[in-house]
Amino acid sequence: MTELPDDIRRALAELPRERQPDPALEDRVVGAVFPRRRGWAWAGVAAAAAVLLLVVAHPWSRPKPTGDTYALLLMVDSTYSVASPAELRRREHEYGLWADSLAALGKLDLAGKLVGHGELPVDGLFIIRAANDADAERIALTCPHYKYHGRIEVRRYIQ
Repeated sequence: MTELPDDIRRALAELPRERQPDPALEDRVVGAVFPRRRGWAWAGVAAAAAVLLLVVAHPWSRPKPTGDTYALLLMVDSTYSVASPAELRRREHEYGLWADSLAALGKLDLAGKLVGHGELPVDGLFIIRAANDADAERIALTCPHYKYHGRIEVRRYIQ
């Protein structure tokens, strides 16, 4: 380690020292923030806030899907970029985040991956709600499937 020059060492020694805070300061601050008399009131407020957060953030509080129903069929063909197992997990997470964003907007009814032996050209499915055909196409264009050179067929679904 390099020694400091004498003039810098003297300048550092001449700097004013910090004062230590009063040892009772912590007790005063904690007492002001969490008064003992109202301890149960604070606990009640904290519990109510936790319940409110759970209700607001939980999926049952998401808006109910409205509009016409459409199926987004995720198609794979020779142009699709096949993923390694590690990349596949990352992609599934990315698709899940996209689906969550649709659900938060009240646009998603159902999402899933089709099980097969690779002979099916359809790899996944999303059932969405959209105002009209153009809105359904616009939603489909936001899907990460296009990033991997997949195709998406948008079909109106009638029950």
